[in-house]
Amino acid sequence: TGPSGYTSTDQNPVLTNVTPEMTGKYIVTGRDVSGCISQEAEVTVVVESLPVIAVNNSGQDIFCLGSSTEISVTNFGSNYSYKWKLDGVDIPSQIGTTLNVTESGNYSAVITSDANSCSHESLARTLTAIPVPTNSITSDDLICEDLSLAFNAPSGDQNGQSITHTWDFGDSSTDEEGASVSHTYADAGDYTVTLTTTYTNVETCTPTVKTKQVTIQEIPNSVTMDDIVITTSTGSTDKCPSEALDLSVSDLYTNYSWFTEPSTILSTTNALDQITSPQKGENPVTYTLNATDNAGCDFSAEVTISLKAASGITLTTLEETTV
Repeated sequence: TGPSGYTSTDQNPVLTNVTPEMTGKYIVTGRDVSGCISQEAEVTVVVESLPVIAVNNSGQDIFCLGSSTEISVTNFGSNYSYKWKLDGVDIPSQIGTTLNVTESGNYSAVITSDANSCSHESLARTLTAIPVPTNSITSDDLICEDLSLAFNAPSGDQNGQSITHTWDFGDSSTDEEGASVSHTYADAGDYTVTLTTTYTNVETCTPTVKTKQVTIQEIPNSVTMDDIVITTSTGSTDKCPSEALDLSVSDLYTNYSWFTEPSTILSTTNALDQITSPQKGENPVTYTLNATDNAGCDFSAEVTISLKAASGITLTTLEETTV
């Protein structure tokens, strides 16, 4: 017999699923073959209640490779010893109540009573180490002043975590966030764009920083407009009525539009071939070229084609003639 109504008729009973309530005095008596009852014998059993421990994390369960997080269990005093396990395997020499974690895995702790060697293992806590976020900058290297320049970084999550991209455009303007942003520079010059990428919800990771140089080209003015020189195939802007001229400019631009009337485009290359206007009796004709360079800056030039003086033959009679 024993505490909490315990009874057994086994010669050598085994206590299973012991609890502190089973602590106490156990008494046994025996009966021999003749029916005589023996004297009582007793033993005192002490069931020690081990502290229940849990793995705590002062930081985050997700952290970046190259950094660390510290996990711990409650310190119940000098009467207990501790050890740590990673994925169920003892971690050598880790016998304190804290553990500095630098790699992914399932971490548990074992507390052991120094008095009776009873032990208890905590539930495992899963910690995950992820790479630092990556980034890159995609944009044009050159653009015209006052035009909007688009910047792009990789979109979407990385390593199962949301990402925050922060852009510094290098011109003292307010930073912007997003995978795709655009910015208009008010002044020409060279600017260093800085992209800082972080995990939105992971605090221990070092931000990833990328820079890129962009050049903002000055808007064309009257001086730079003069850089467009329209040449004719004859070297002259005067022509005979029957003559056809070719107009052209240096092929330095990305888009071309030739016209005499804006609604009718005559050519979209750097040349306008075989123009025949003006004809005899017509006024001079002005041909206009609009061009765009690789920075997106717009240029314009024009040339006026006239008939040569005294073009054509006029017949006259010296005296009145009757036929």
